[in-house]
This record gives sequence, C-alpha cells and structure tokens, in this order.
Amino acid sequence: MSNAEKIEKLRAKATELHGAWQLDEAERLYRRILELHRTDLKARHMIATIRLQQGNASEALAMMEPLAAKAPADADIRVHRGLALQQLGRRQEALDDFDRALALNPTSGLPLLYRANLLTDAGLFSQALESYDRLLQFAPRYDEGWFRRGAALWLMGRFEESLASYVRALDCNPSRFSAAFNIGTALLKLERYDQAFEAFERARALAPDHPYLLGAQAGAVLGACDFARFPELQNRVIEAVRDNKAVIAPLDFLLLCDDGALRRRCSEAFAADRVGQPAAPLWTGQRYNHDRIRVAYLSADFRQHATAEMIAS
Repeated sequence: MSNAEKIEKLRAKATELHGAWQLDEAERLYRRILELHRTDLKARHMIATIRLQQGNASEALAMMEPLAAKAPADADIRVHRGLALQQLGRRQEALDDFDRALALNPTSGLPLLYRANLLTDAGLFSQALESYDRLLQFAPRYDEGWFRRGAALWLMGRFEESLASYVRALDCNPSRFSAAFNIGTALLKLERYDQAFEAFERARALAPDHPYLLGAQAGAVLGACDFARFPELQNRVIEAVRDNKAVIAPLDFLLLCDDGALRRRCSEAFAADRVGQPAAPLWTGQRYNHDRIRVAYLSADFRQHATAEMIAS
C-alpha cells in the first residue's frame, strides 16, 4: 500500500471518530497522517478544530494562523479561525473571518449561521435576522437555522414570529426536543396555556426525563386555572424539590408552595444546576473594613431593562 493510500485510509477512520466525538482517538490518527506527510493541511486543520471543540480557543487560533496564511482561499479554515476568535471575545475579527468565508463560498451555510449567531450575541438582532433569512433561502429544511432564528426573535420580543420559527424547526426535525420545548415556552408567553401544556406533552415524548418539563407544565396549568390537573402537578413538583431536583425556577415555585425551607431548597437546586460551583470559593473567611459602606447590586437585569434604569436613577 502506498503512502497516499495509507493516508486516505487513516483520514477516513479519523473522520469517522471525529464525527463520533472521539476526539483523542481522532487526533491520534491525524498525527499519524502527519508522520507520513508532515505538511498535510487537512490533518493540521482537523487537529486545530479538535482544540477548538475542546474549548482551547487560544491554542486553536495559534494553529489556525499559519494554515490561513498558507491556504487563504480555504473557506473552512477561515470559518474555524473565526470561531476561535469569537470564543476569545474578538467579535469584529471573527465577523471579518465569517464574511471572508462567505466571499469565498457565497452559498455556504455555516458561515451564515455563525455570523448570525455572533450578531445575536452582540445584540444586533436585525442584522442577525438578515443572515438567518439568507441561510434559510439556501437551506429551507435546516432546523438549526430556524431554531436560532426563533431565539433571536424571542430576544427581540417578537414572540409570535419566534413561535413560528420554532414550529418550522420542529417540522424540519421532529425529534428535536429543544424546539418542542421552546414552542411550549413561547405559547406560555403568549398566554395560550392549553396549547402550551400540549406542546410540553409532545416534548415529554421526546425526552421523558428532562427536569424542567415538570415546572413548565405546572406553569401552563396555573395560567389556565386548570384545577383538575393542578393538585397532581403541584405534588409532583414539591416532591421533586424535596428530593433536591432542579425542576422549576424559584419564583415560579412560590406559587406552588409556601414552605420556606422548601423554597430555599428549590433556589439552591436551581442555582447549582444553572450556575454550578466555582472551582474555589469566592470568600474564604477574611474580614476587612472600608471607611464607607460599599453596596453591591447583583442582577440579571443589567441591560436595557426597568431594573437597571431604576438603579441608575
């Protein structure tokens, strides 16, 4: 077997492992390719991509830089370099890379998706929607595009349109739990409670053990004043909280239970699930004083929101 044949056989297996998220094994084979052909661009690119997938954006970028210089017309390298830059918080440079990739391949879906996601994260929703819509013109059955579009519309407060996008995402991929769940969430926001309950039932069929379905359905039952279903769901939520399970947001739990200890347990479970524990405690017992009292405001509403405006005034 020639070296070229060995390389292609190794590449095929490495690609299979990479697709199955067996990153260490895939990298081992990509490095074996480099032993046979040390300048193999594809293998070097895939190793850099693995670094990106492992969350090491700095190392991935360092590996991408010479590849982008060597192959300036390779749109995939440009896209992955952009993703590394985005993870490092260098948004404008990342956007430039996505635009460069689109210039190289105008009908490529991924640069449009990543460009739109970046713009959404930056709060530039109208520009993001333009990219999502352009993507969906090329790929009208791409569920991720519809799902992300729905998320952007949700952040814009355009809930009916958000719901329609989530419905399209689920139509494109009927097994997508996140789309089914978000349909229920949008229906809750629109106060269509009976429909929301049914949407959460469909989501339950896709992921029966998802923890937050229980709280979501309780919200739908409360909104609909469905007194037939309420006692059973209330008991299930309370028992789950008693077992330290994160199944409902603390403020929503206030409507279901007046036990202070259980309310605290709900808050602790919810915070642990959403935030997790820091590697080291933020406070280790030291005490100190200031001449003037210092007050910290902690809020999720430090943005264009009534809470932030009232604090500022």
